[in-house]
Amino acid sequence: MKLEDFRNQQLVGESVFMSDYFNGAHLPFLFHQTSNDAFYMTIDALNRMQNQDSIGTNTYCMPGVGLWFQATESYLSTIYKLAVAESARTQRSIKKTMKVMQKFDAINRYFSIPTPLSLKSQLQDFVNFRNGIFHDLTLTHSNHYSHTLFSLKPEKLNEIDLFQSLLVSVSLFAHYRYLFMDTDLMPQIGINAQFEDLDKLVEEILIPAFKDILEAKGMGTSLDLSLPSSHCSPHSYPIAIKAIISYDGPQYPNRVSKTSPSTTHKYYLRASDSRPMDPTKFRLPNYTRNKLARASNASSQIPTYEAHPSTPIAPDLPPHT
Repeated sequence: MKLEDFRNQQLVGESVFMSDYFNGAHLPFLFHQTSNDAFYMTIDALNRMQNQDSIGTNTYCMPGVGLWFQATESYLSTIYKLAVAESARTQRSIKKTMKVMQKFDAINRYFSIPTPLSLKSQLQDFVNFRNGIFHDLTLTHSNHYSHTLFSLKPEKLNEIDLFQSLLVSVSLFAHYRYLFMDTDLMPQIGINAQFEDLDKLVEEILIPAFKDILEAKGMGTSLDLSLPSSHCSPHSYPIAIKAIISYDGPQYPNRVSKTSPSTTHKYYLRASDSRPMDPTKFRLPNYTRNKLARASNASSQIPTYEAHPSTPIAPDLPPHT
């Protein structure tokens, strides 16, 4: 039995829309899963922020920004695909495109939706910021943001950029949530064996937690952390769709005991133990070809700095050559 063979089967948690427009086929809407992933990645980022003393790289911020963007793009793409399917029946034209902003414009034109210029500007800023990170445009392209507080240096992103991404996403979700008849498109987030609207949980959990952590660390922000007042589209377009989230699917043939530590952590500990280090020093990354120095007396080849329990000490970096 091969794991890859199950990618053609219906899986637990899979989300699809059913509609007469698809001739019996199902339209996956990935924004359900990616919104859940982004929400809990943001919780991980807040936990990491609370537990670290230095202002620096948060392991969860960059992938969190990516997940919020993925959820946003999937949300727009789902609406766009429904418009394309409907246009095939009505002979109405709609621009064929793969680009996020063009889909945004095509949706608004097709459904005659009045959309605030500020929302479009925020989405464009989000697209530019995401591209700066994931296409690694550092030193090759610079952005200027008109309606957001994204970092002008995307490689230095932090929790502000994560929450700016979240706020743009939720604003867009709110705008189109009632676009279709008898349907609420606000992503549903799993919590305590049930689901709740994303915007409600953002206001109940993420925003107050972020504010508390900022205050506890003696920090503040110019980012407006309140969700914008609802500007939902007043339309309710007569496209009948039904969301289905599968609750059943294939299971692994063998039950693996939930041991502690986990299997992955066991291998991590083994690798870590094979690399002993003076607990009072921190060794910096070695991007030279002298990798053998790691296995020998490397104190003179690889820069280190003294660890201190309370005061961070800047490492003595070698001069640039």
